[in-house]
Amino acid sequence: MLTVSAVIPTYNSARTLSRAIDSVLRQTVPVSVIVVDDGSNDETPALLERYGSRITVIRQHNAGAGAARSAGTRAARTDLIAYLDADDAWHPDKLEKQLDAFRDPEVGLCGAASQWIDAGGAVLRVYNPSISGYITREMLARNYIVTSSAIVRRAHIERLSTLFKPELFPVEDWEVWVRLSTVCKIVVSPEVLVDYHVLPGSGTRTRTVADFKRLYGTVIEQFGNEPILRDIMKTEEKRVRSNLHFFAAYMYYEEGSYRQFLAELFHSARLAPFSHPWANSLAMLLLPRNVRERARRFVGRLRRRQEIGSSSSGPISDGAHL
Repeated sequence: MLTVSAVIPTYNSARTLSRAIDSVLRQTVPVSVIVVDDGSNDETPALLERYGSRITVIRQHNAGAGAARSAGTRAARTDLIAYLDADDAWHPDKLEKQLDAFRDPEVGLCGAASQWIDAGGAVLRVYNPSISGYITREMLARNYIVTSSAIVRRAHIERLSTLFKPELFPVEDWEVWVRLSTVCKIVVSPEVLVDYHVLPGSGTRTRTVADFKRLYGTVIEQFGNEPILRDIMKTEEKRVRSNLHFFAAYMYYEEGSYRQFLAELFHSARLAPFSHPWANSLAMLLLPRNVRERARRFVGRLRRRQEIGSSSSGPISDGAHL
């Protein structure tokens, strides 16, 4: 049986860290736990001490989630490495359900569906992409891997020249998944195995739309200069940049900045009219944000109940399509 380590980067996350660690310790298969304390100055050190020998703790000066995740990756000595953010949680059978994918020696990354949960515990939506194989082109256009669902094969990720680049936070995970996709197959499990907690103070929400655009733009430029990605980027760059503008439009829509939303949506459709996500765009154009949010929450709860009620129901559509 393949051995697994869980890597949990944490910075001042004492409020949610126990939930994350406990969800790993409750897994139905053996797993080593590596927590990388990225210079926390809250109650995190004391909390970690209470776990004793059940976990391995690495402490470093604050250098960002990417640096912490890389430190945990380098410390792992198992066949597989699974990542979990300190504010998220795994379902008890998460690892067991995903391990089957690694029977194929060409699979180097496995993700899973997740349910997005707000601060009150309500399910916002179910994110359930269905994709597998050598999917570099698809990964360039969209990040299909929720970091807290990701398991990588150590033999594959060690082939990369660098790991998670902290200066690219919070898109450093996508940048790694794209590079990893050039050397291995990727599989995304259709089952909901992760609770992704959408909290006001989470790292990604401290970034502005301008930050995201700048960071994505930086990564796109880097990909265009990498020999293994250069030819793909020549044919895919318009579609990749179209998706960047669409993501920016979505962020502006969520914060109620409708003039910027319309401008980004126009740029997205102009760059790649045939691959633009028109269903999502029309929903945002036709529905006020508060109405769409209520509908999305309702469908997220409904689809989650359907998945729990019938394991043979097949993949659930991405709730973001409302």
